[in-house]
Amino acid sequence: MRKEKNIYGFTSIEERRQVLARLRAAAWMGLIDSAGLEAAEERRKRKNAETEKRLEEDGTVYGLTHYTPAMYLQYELTRLKLDYTVHARNYLEHDTRRSPDNACFGETDGLHPLNPAQGKSQITHAGTNGMDPARYSCREITEEEKKAFYEKNRDLFTRYWGDSFAFDEVSMIIEKRLREQEYERIVQDCCFVQDCRSVQDCRSVQDCHSLQESACPELPAEEHTDFQNGQKLRSCCQEVEKSGHGQALRNSGQSDENIRHEQALQSSSQVLSDTGHIRRIYYVSSANECDENTGSREHPFATLFAVNQLQLRPGDQVLLERGSVFRGQFLHLSACGTKDAPILIGAYGEGTRPRIEAMGQGIWYQDYGTELDSPTHTREGYVSSAVLLYDCAYITLRDLSITNQGSLIGEIYEAPRKMNRTGVAVVAKNGGTLREIHLADLEIRDVNGNVYDKHMNNGGIYFTCLKPEDEKATGIARYEGVSVTGCFVHRVSRWGIAVGYTYQCKKFMKAELEEELFEKYGHRDIRIADNYVKEAGGDGITVMYALRPLVEHNTADSCAGEMNDRIYKYPEGRGGKVAAGIWPWKCRDALFQYNEAADTRLNQDGMAWDADSGDGTIYQYNYSRLNEGGCVMFCLEESIHNTFRYNVSDDDLGGTISPSGNPDAYLHHNTFIKREGVPFVRAHMDDGKFTEEENEIREI
Repeated sequence: MRKEKNIYGFTSIEERRQVLARLRAAAWMGLIDSAGLEAAEERRKRKNAETEKRLEEDGTVYGLTHYTPAMYLQYELTRLKLDYTVHARNYLEHDTRRSPDNACFGETDGLHPLNPAQGKSQITHAGTNGMDPARYSCREITEEEKKAFYEKNRDLFTRYWGDSFAFDEVSMIIEKRLREQEYERIVQDCCFVQDCRSVQDCRSVQDCHSLQESACPELPAEEHTDFQNGQKLRSCCQEVEKSGHGQALRNSGQSDENIRHEQALQSSSQVLSDTGHIRRIYYVSSANECDENTGSREHPFATLFAVNQLQLRPGDQVLLERGSVFRGQFLHLSACGTKDAPILIGAYGEGTRPRIEAMGQGIWYQDYGTELDSPTHTREGYVSSAVLLYDCAYITLRDLSITNQGSLIGEIYEAPRKMNRTGVAVVAKNGGTLREIHLADLEIRDVNGNVYDKHMNNGGIYFTCLKPEDEKATGIARYEGVSVTGCFVHRVSRWGIAVGYTYQCKKFMKAELEEELFEKYGHRDIRIADNYVKEAGGDGITVMYALRPLVEHNTADSCAGEMNDRIYKYPEGRGGKVAAGIWPWKCRDALFQYNEAADTRLNQDGMAWDADSGDGTIYQYNYSRLNEGGCVMFCLEESIHNTFRYNVSDDDLGGTISPSGNPDAYLHHNTFIKREGVPFVRAHMDDGKFTEEENEIREI
């Protein structure tokens, strides 16, 4: 018997239990072919193989081009929930498709997730075609129920200044929310089912529930895992019955690319750099107990505190042992490599990514040194960052797992002056133009930052530029050659991934943005690709003040969940209670392509895409689904020369487009699939101009 490593990043037994309950519920309803993590892993492999084949054939792929186990599991769980809300509604509206026993699920439409242009729902998971109808009887949601939900939860339906959306504007969104609650009740019932193998034969979750104890069962002894302080999961073990499959699961946590990368790291320790000194490799292992060691592989450092004291030079590498957990620690560096000898921060060994659990430590002071583009934005304060790259250049950070769930006595989640917190903060200040900063293959989870201070370093990954102490001597702080690729950002506040807010923001307060402006004050060569952001409290992914940035093959799910008066309740005059999925701010010729956004939560914005206050933004070949604020906004007078083409909007709610005060948006050759009753132009966001040509608009 082999044991399954924690390739999914579970942080507690309860989190794992809830995931298994969701898979059981989905299998019971016929949304997937079989429950369990092994089955999910097989579906992931199939999806990756299908995606790779489609790319080789030059086919269109929306969202990620490769899913890690953790990415795919969360991606699938979101789509199972969304599929339920849609199928339940559809089967009630089309009674002839319902099974004799009033079940609401049957065979799926057979559409492939890589080809939503066929015109129906994008997501059909492998193996669902031809399955028996599920057993859950759908019920109609009445107008009275929806109105009662609206009155009880008005703080979830507020606009920017606190006024509420009218009931008629959010009626379909409320129906979606009620279906989500219904889905959660089924999931919790499935939490009581002990024998997963019987799920396909089960006729009623309630019957299973009645046979079980009144609480979720404990895991079998072999599935209990090693915790420290009863909280954090270090290794999640499950019996794997098929010989060889456990090895495959272990390997899926460390790809062939990572293995080759590890071999290259080992061989590089004797290579002379162009500067004439030997490149040093420092090893760190939490299994060690002595920071007085030399940092060699045989005698590694024990903590990140030892690393923070190093004077890293070009070509140096700092490698954390896989499987290590650095609890209550942080990695704060200020070091520069060169073009020929970059610095690397990464991992070595076998197993899961090394994990940095900052727990609110790693505190530094952020000060933009000047007023920002609005007096309602906070310009300075304390920040806790698990990883801080301060005036670093020619540096790569990769293959790490990061959390920063801090807790201060007396601090509540929606506190008005809460500590700002980040997973990875990158700061430019006294180094002029910082070049070649690359973040790759990071997992960043559970960062409870400050929802109000949108331009402080809050959230998963955030790049900022602060006013230098002596700008004439060092030059303007800016970035060139930044990439964020293959990162998974989950449950963070406020931003998922943000690159480029700058103290030079006032130079860009106009509509026409010349290239020379960016060459002097903005950023160049910015690429954000193949990242998955889920459940960011605010915006998913944003690039700012950049010339021709490329944002492609990213996915943003269920973002903006904190942009309401229930969480955003003590702003104290600060502005910013708006968020969208994936969008630019004050960029020139930004290109957004092959991205996917789903389930963005309602707020003043709440749409998938937002061409915001930039010049020449292009959205092409993107896919959006069930975003509660619609598909796309063209935001205000300083957003000009925008083009929206060859995109697919699949059942977005609230209102498909929002030409809010915009002078010249151009939409052509898009496919808009919308429900009857959803307006094409969103109410109260319709005071702009747009040209619409050769688009296909279908009602469902």
